[in-house]
Amino acid sequence: MDKLFEFVKNNKQITIITGGILVLIVLVIFTILPEGTKGGVALIEQPLYFYKSKRISIPVKLAQDTKVNTKPWNIYRIKNDNQNIKVEGIITKLNIDNPSKKVSGGILYEWSNKDGDLVQYDVKTQTMSLVMQNRIEVFPELGVASDSQLMGLLTDFIHKYVDNSYEYKEVNVVKLGNGYKIEGRRLVNGVALQTPGLSKYHDYIELDNQYNLKLARVVLVELESEIADKIKLIKPNELGSVVSRDAYPKEFNQDFPQGLDIDKGKSDDSNQDNLGVEIPKVSNITVESMEVVYLFSNVDQQFLVPVYRLEGKSRVVIAGREFELNSVVHASAIDPDHVYIPSNIPFAP
Repeated sequence: MDKLFEFVKNNKQITIITGGILVLIVLVIFTILPEGTKGGVALIEQPLYFYKSKRISIPVKLAQDTKVNTKPWNIYRIKNDNQNIKVEGIITKLNIDNPSKKVSGGILYEWSNKDGDLVQYDVKTQTMSLVMQNRIEVFPELGVASDSQLMGLLTDFIHKYVDNSYEYKEVNVVKLGNGYKIEGRRLVNGVALQTPGLSKYHDYIELDNQYNLKLARVVLVELESEIADKIKLIKPNELGSVVSRDAYPKEFNQDFPQGLDIDKGKSDDSNQDNLGVEIPKVSNITVESMEVVYLFSNVDQQFLVPVYRLEGKSRVVIAGREFELNSVVHASAIDPDHVYIPSNIPFAP
């Protein structure tokens, strides 16, 4: 060791050059490493919650049959841009007559006219919604549409008026009394973009019998082009052993009990109906289907992250009677080693 120190002392220039070369080699090696091995985002904070005493049962066969890509998944950074100018461009393309603009709290933008047409844009949820009293002809060349043509109308509308880079899967056509609702799941790198709640679908258009536009809702969230990180997911057959833990990130959603013959109540998020009957919060779910999706809640979240969407059945007891209801859980799909959990966990009520 003494000889080494003596050499360094007497050959400072050689030592500096050698050290510089070593640093350069390390940088070159780091540059050519495959994505996903460079560290990236050490911990991911997710738009999910923590619950006490929630039990989620995933059948072994369902977990075995669920195929998930075992390669590292992309983590995207969310842009928090205010897109009200983009919405104004959409309004112009749709030829909505003389809308006046109003802004509430710097978050909710509204454009309305004297005829009752209304366009809203929520900056936080990046959601644009349209309600047209004057039906707008958006498919002038369309005669009598076949089922396959109807399924393509959502993408056609989005590409023409919103963004031609959006793609959709699992498009669903619902026949209404006076028209059609066409809903779909926007794709991010081939994976469905999901929002919180029970419904699989968020983006949709409603048309009347002449295929004129009545209503629309579209998530306008944009992502940074550069991938923030690549993270491995927890496997389906491993999820069941951890997802029921109080400190495992997840979001619970429950539907109205099937067969309960009362009104749903004051609002969708109310825990009590307008007749005073309390709807218990579910404590368990037996999963019937599962898939990986990208969950977007709002622009307060930093990253677009993959989650398992678990759909199944729950049971509650109301006035001595047992009722079944549909439940949906969005559970973290990221390897738990990369999930940020606060030291003082705020449990959801």
